[in-house]
Amino acid sequence: MLWFKFIESEKKEHYLEGLKFLIEKGFTILSVTIDGRRGIASVFSKYPVQVCQFHVQKRVSTLLTKNPRTNEGKELKQINDLFIKNRLTEKQLGRTLALFCKRNHAFLTERNEQGNYKHYRIIQALRCYKRNMKYLFTFQKYSNLNIPNTTNHIDGGINPKLKELNRIHRGMRVDRRNKLLTLLLLNLKKKR
Repeated sequence: MLWFKFIESEKKEHYLEGLKFLIEKGFTILSVTIDGRRGIASVFSKYPVQVCQFHVQKRVSTLLTKNPRTNEGKELKQINDLFIKNRLTEKQLGRTLALFCKRNHAFLTERNEQGNYKHYRIIQALRCYKRNMKYLFTFQKYSNLNIPNTTNHIDGGINPKLKELNRIHRGMRVDRRNKLLTLLLLNLKKKR
């Protein structure tokens, strides 16, 4: 843990502040792995940016649901399920999604009586892939940097401890709870 800040919601300014802090302290940044929040990658435009593959896969899974009703939804769910498991390359995933879109063009462009897309959630899932494709395979392009393809080391490391402390002490005043969390973070910092 090099820097932390208590915030209500993530914004570009917070990432810029953290980046500035690290640079001022003399850290050399080789790459950045982020969870995929829109606009955050632009903050780190000078560095190789990897979007967490798990977050993208999870977002697409949420949009498609566990049991899609249409055959097209089932097919896209299968592609999504195999995306990380089969360690697809950018070209493989790109070709697979392009083929899916070409084969299902009529389905994807269907409109309802109001003129809205009929299969909006499937279209949103495809847009999620399209929006993040540029950053999904940075770890493969820069294999010499050993960039992680997920944020699991954070999400499965310190964050669960912080969330659990936050849950246990939810009745505590915010300033006191933040003080408790700060002590935990500083304690972890000393151990490394």
